[in-house]
Amino acid sequence: YRSNNWQRQLHLFEVPFYYIEYGIAQLGAIGMWMQFKENKEQAMGNDLQDASFKKMQDVNKKIEDYLKEFNKDKGYSYILAHQPGTIYYKDVRYDITSPVVAGLNAAYKKKN
Repeated sequence: YRSNNWQRQLHLFEVPFYYIEYGIAQLGAIGMWMQFKENKEQAMGNDLQDASFKKMQDVNKKIEDYLKEFNKDKGYSYILAHQPGTIYYKDVRYDITSPVVAGLNAAYKKKN
């Protein structure tokens, strides 16, 4: 009975790399724990930085998706983000910030 017990664990057949993925996740968790043990402030700062980066990726993806829809009938070749030090001159006639922000806010209100 015990020699065939492993066959009853369906996840071995459905997800063949289950234990490998589990082991990799454990190694990551152990690494985080060791870093936290050595330097709590740095570990917490790294976690916060990772969370901020992931959130900004999510926000940027939402903006990018909205701009694809926004530009379907506008025909812009480029829509640039303005960050300090990146664009030295801009003609305000082509600034579409207000309608983009209004559209993003409307899309956000629909979802929430």
